[in-house]
This record gives sequence, C-alpha cells and structure tokens, in this order.
Amino acid sequence: MRALAIREKALGPDHPRVARVLSNLADVARAEGRTAEVEPLFRRALAIQEEGLGPEHPRVAGTLTRMAIFYAAQGRAADAEPLLKRALAIREKAQGPDHPDVVEILENHAKLLRKASRDPEAAMLEARARTIQDKLPPSSRLRSSRPGTDRRCLARCLAPKIGEPIDFLGVGFKL
Repeated sequence: MRALAIREKALGPDHPRVARVLSNLADVARAEGRTAEVEPLFRRALAIQEEGLGPEHPRVAGTLTRMAIFYAAQGRAADAEPLLKRALAIREKAQGPDHPDVVEILENHAKLLRKASRDPEAAMLEARARTIQDKLPPSSRLRSSRPGTDRRCLARCLAPKIGEPIDFLGVGFKL
C-alpha cells in the first residue's frame, strides 16, 4: 500500500500508473487469500484506465483478463466470461487477431469453458490459439506457448514459504 500512496501523491489518484499499482495489489491480495480486497482494487484500476487511456486500450484488456481469472478462481464463470470476450475484442482491435496476447486470452477463455463442460467451444478457442502460436516466431512463442509462466513467476515472488502450494486458475504450483 505504500507504493500506492507514493504514486497517488506524485501523480494524482487517477493516473494510469496508479491503476497499474492497483492491479498489482489486487494480484498480491489474491495470492495472499485476501479475496475481499481483490475486486475493489481491480474495479478502481479499470475505471482509472478506461478514463485515462480509453476503454479500448490494451492495458484495459490486461486488467479485464486478470479480473476474469480472479472471477474464474472464485467460481464466478458468468462474471468472468464477458470480461474475457471484451478483453479479446480489445486486443484483436488494438494489436491484431494474431498477436501473442490474443493467445493468452483464448487459452484462459478455453479453460473457463472446459470448467463449465462447454468442451466444443473450448476446443475451437484452443485450436485458434494453436494456429496463432504456429504462425509466431520462436521468440514470441515462448511466452504464449507456456501459459501461466508469468503467474508462476508471480507465485514464486509471493509465496509465503517454499513448498507451499499456490493456485492460479485452478492450476496448482508448488515452489
């Protein structure tokens, strides 16, 4: 919270960099099991981004995706799915339909659909993600072909102690 206070004092409470701190704090709160704090942090970050950067900015898509992952982990698929659809539309418009960031959203959406036993829809998204990955140069594939890599790094940084399991979108990691 100190980082948030510093950013707010230096830049003002509605600056996009404040939104980045809020999103990061939401991820930390989630990893630490303080779930009641997560949604308000994400919502404030999203409001700041939409106002300061515009509703179709790629950073908005990133926050929407992170919120959707949180909702999915809470069993709130009905709340998560529209966020993933909106994030996908933003990414495709801003970065193109074959951008590596599109793959991450497709994979997260497919996981959500699989949990809801919507396997045919999930298979279509997974196939699209693979098609995009196959078109990417090897340097771009590394990030997108290993979903969860960024979350594993986050889990490693936030783990209270080595060996304690961390769960992200239903995938457990042990450090």
